[in-house]
Amino acid sequence: MSAAAARRLRAAPVESTAAPVMAERPITALGRGDVERWIGESFRRRGYVVSGFGGSAASDGVDLGLTRNGDRFLVNFRHWQKQQIGIAVIWDLTTAIAAQGASGGFVITGGRFTREARQFAELCGISLIDGDALATKQI
Repeated sequence: MSAAAARRLRAAPVESTAAPVMAERPITALGRGDVERWIGESFRRRGYVVSGFGGSAASDGVDLGLTRNGDRFLVNFRHWQKQQIGIAVIWDLTTAIAAQGASGGFVITGGRFTREARQFAELCGISLIDGDALATKQI
């Protein structure tokens, strides 16, 4: 990933009022369709063009695609209901990023990331969004 793409990827989070459903329930209580809509709208408000992969097996662990300023990013929120996310999810997204020639990606969970997952994500240029960030709508 280029340094410029990494800077754009790590842009300051913007508060989102995309889906009123988030004010009513935590992300872990939402169904997949609600999560996808809320996350997609949150990224749209940050200036991304969002495309859905529909969680198919062919998507290789990718739930949404994002494009902004000519750069492509991939999003995985498949494990949004897990309490702890380890390195395997980061590895899967890293593989998908390489296969699709993307600039970087995001992993989103309602829980927390292990220390190893955070360290590996940092090395791979993947942004992690955990339950604390979601609770304050920082996506």
